[in-house]
Amino acid sequence: MSKQKYPEEFKIEAVKQITERGHKVADVSARLCVSQHSLYQWIKRYTLPVGQRQAQTSQTDELRRIKATDASPPSAKIRQSSARRASATCGPRWRRVRTAAKHLGFPPVGILVLSANQFDAHE
Repeated sequence: MSKQKYPEEFKIEAVKQITERGHKVADVSARLCVSQHSLYQWIKRYTLPVGQRQAQTSQTDELRRIKATDASPPSAKIRQSSARRASATCGPRWRRVRTAAKHLGFPPVGILVLSANQFDAHE
């Protein structure tokens, strides 16, 4: 299941063995140590005329470029803020704050609302 990159000449030659020379996909797959799925994908891609293949490749590259630029930075920010929140509410200082709040009679909902400044004021 590795993402090994094969040169284009290798792929074209493998496709020719199947399409022009009449070898079976299973035989070529076993001989070249390539999955049958990859061979079928290569057949689909390399049996197109060169002009259509180049157009398809350029469209694919354009889609990849668009997806890369549309990467959602807000989700990364959300992950960072939730990680910060988790460390802020689970760290040793917050453990002291939660324990002190419990002893001071704050309701459980108020524990997370209680800030460190309020805790320091009660000490």
